[in-house]
Amino acid sequence: MSPDGDGSRPGSEVTLIALYDAVPATEELDLREEWEREQAESVKDLLSALDDADGSDDEPDDEAAEPLTERQVFGMIEHMLGAELVEDARDGDDQPDD
Repeated sequence: MSPDGDGSRPGSEVTLIALYDAVPATEELDLREEWEREQAESVKDLLSALDDADGSDDEPDDEAAEPLTERQVFGMIEHMLGAELVEDARDGDDQPDD
């Protein structure tokens, strides 16, 4: 008896082929997902090989790492979001005099 059984169980090769025949887009989706998994694995392997070849330790020592200042945190957020911090005009003397 094959691992797929008699083909009546969901997920068996026979029912999968029937699904692909009924809805061709499902086969394309499955092939695309498989290709994406393979590509992700290839990139992961490549990065791992590069890290091993580099030989340096990218992790900072706990004692050497200093906490970020408030301005550094805002700068990182601005960079990541493509935004900028807008100062409240009421806090400064930049308001026009009427």
